[in-house]
Amino acid sequence: MTYNPWLYVLGNPTNLTDPSGKTTEECFELPPGDLRSRCLREERLLRFYLGRGSAIAAPPGTIWSPATAVHLEAEIPQYTYGAQLTLGAPYGPNLCGQFALSMILETYTGLDIYDLIDRETNAKLGECTSETGEEIPCGWPSSTLTYTLGRLLKLVAPDWRFQVHWTSAAVDEDNNYFALSAVQDLRAAMRSGHFVIALTSLETSTGELVPGGGVGHWVVVTGLSRDWDNSSEASILNWVRVNNPHNNAVEYYRWADFNQSLLLANAFQAWRWLEVWPPPRSPREPPEL
Repeated sequence: MTYNPWLYVLGNPTNLTDPSGKTTEECFELPPGDLRSRCLREERLLRFYLGRGSAIAAPPGTIWSPATAVHLEAEIPQYTYGAQLTLGAPYGPNLCGQFALSMILETYTGLDIYDLIDRETNAKLGECTSETGEEIPCGWPSSTLTYTLGRLLKLVAPDWRFQVHWTSAAVDEDNNYFALSAVQDLRAAMRSGHFVIALTSLETSTGELVPGGGVGHWVVVTGLSRDWDNSSEASILNWVRVNNPHNNAVEYYRWADFNQSLLLANAFQAWRWLEVWPPPRSPREPPEL
């Protein structure tokens, strides 16, 4: 059977691009050096992407730079869908933002998820209105709003800082949405030693991020692949690493998929992300992952 580019990308050349457009045999026809190495790496990553079973499978040979060291939530089991729900009564659901924030704070200050939501409840930062706008008792928090996270951080770690970012979206000639300058913004934040919490879209049946539908969900972005192809948003070289509070797991997504997940969570107009950083002299050294 001869090489068929259409079949090679499963009839989806927009999302499953292969920048080299070559098979393994054609890669070895290139002279030894960077071009051949890149060709082989692209093909290896594409085959991995098409054959992997879940987002917890890491792309082979990927170096993460820039990257931040953020532990998973120590108090919650890993790889259990709906990890937020394992807290049990009387804690409410929909605490992905509190989980994401606690991953960062527990890594560097020792404050865990229970510390955060108990302090939030005692300070009555939880939502005090129903979906219809009626006033209700504050009770235990069961939602994650952007301003709630900012107030919570100020409450539990007043010397830390918090900033909300909106990255504008655009549409290309194929009617695909993408976030303008998103990668540059994330790189700049992480290279400064700051942490990124991004609003994405979650498929609740699997607990993984999806570009095609789902519910709003906060995750911690902990790394971008070093060998980034700036010429193409859809390059198979472009990957992102996240801590997903829903599964309390480290997961890996191709940037093309992750970018669409970001945009879907914000109605394709802009994507929202939070930049969090410690005081100039953190009391604890960054841990090793």
